[in-house]
Amino acid sequence: MDIEARPIGAVLPAIGGKGTPETGLNGPLIDALPILDLAKLPTRLDDTTLGQLEKIASSPLPALPPCGDRHFIQCIRVMKAALPRRSADDLSGELLVAAYQRLLGNFCAEAISFLSEHALRECRWFPSIVDCLAILDRWERQDAIYQRSAARRAQWEHQARFDEASDLLRSGSIGPDEIEIWPDRWLRILECQGLLRRADDGTYQIAAKWRPFQQKNEQATTDHGHKAIG
Repeated sequence: MDIEARPIGAVLPAIGGKGTPETGLNGPLIDALPILDLAKLPTRLDDTTLGQLEKIASSPLPALPPCGDRHFIQCIRVMKAALPRRSADDLSGELLVAAYQRLLGNFCAEAISFLSEHALRECRWFPSIVDCLAILDRWERQDAIYQRSAARRAQWEHQARFDEASDLLRSGSIGPDEIEIWPDRWLRILECQGLLRRADDGTYQIAAKWRPFQQKNEQATTDHGHKAIG
């Protein structure tokens, strides 16, 4: 399946959390690729839904713009007001804010909000730059979390389809014509499992040990047809 590579921000709004104009995650939703509520998806997916999940999973994430000055300064001032400093000789006031902004200002607004919230919850002292980077290392953008969940859900559906095909093959309920349209990856795996064998012409055939099941089912179908006619 050909997947068009488009920035996920072009097709996804903010997923979970609070989007702000500075995050770049509240753009218009493209009708061709609507947002999906993964929690409400049925157990099995149709081809359309599966295709949407694959597009979401493969779309590159856009670079997030740096946090705006106002929001950054507010977050640092909140931490500075709530948390005591270890040393009175360190930078203070605007110089401190400027130093932190120079080293941390490349993070987006949501990341800086995460930093401020977790610093207030976890730190006994005003965090150093190293402390701030350690907290920011735990932050993850919401669209990346959603994208990973979409990829995992699509993978589950592909696995379920493969398992169904494998079971049909083992039970003799499927013939050579159906096998021809299966994905190459399935055919290679089933060959390794001994369910299929590859002929000299490159086509895949049902392995000899599974043919009796297929022939038995074909005979049963034929007998049923004769009884119906009789």
